[in-house]
Amino acid sequence: MGKRKAEKTPFKPWMTTRPDGIENRYVRMGNTLMLSPAVRGLSGSAFMVYCYMRLDAGENQGFIFPRARYHGLLGMGPNTFLRAVEELETAGLLKVRDHNAHRQKPNVYVFTETWKTAYADPAGSGAAPAEKVPGRAPNKPPGDGYY
Repeated sequence: MGKRKAEKTPFKPWMTTRPDGIENRYVRMGNTLMLSPAVRGLSGSAFMVYCYMRLDAGENQGFIFPRARYHGLLGMGPNTFLRAVEELETAGLLKVRDHNAHRQKPNVYVFTETWKTAYADPAGSGAAPAEKVPGRAPNKPPGDGYY
C-alpha cells in the first residue's frame, strides 16, 4: 500500500485571512513555553522578534535572519533588533552561533532550551511560581479571571 498524504487541519476563520483556512506556515508554541517566565518577561519588541524568527525558521533549530528580512517584516531598526536578540539570549531562548558581521553575512542563530532550566518549575506545569511573575497575585494560577 502507498502512503496516504495527511490532510491539513484548517485554522478557524478568526485565526486566518485564507478562505479555506489552510496556512502553509505558522508558529507552533506550546503552553509551557508561552507561560514560562522567560517568555512572559520579554519586551514587546523581543517577543515580536522571537515570533518572526520562529516563523522564519520553521521546525529548524538553526537558521539565519538577515537584516533585510527583519527590517522588511518588522520595520525595526538594527539597534532595536540587536537589543531584542540580546534579551532573547539572556532569557535563554536564543543563541547567536556565528557572529558574521565582519564577513558581511547574516548571523546564524540557534534556538536553545536553557529557558527551561533558568526558571525551575517543580510542578512541571510550565507556569512560574506566582512570586516570580511580575503583576500576578501570589498563588493565582495562569489564566484565572481573564475570561
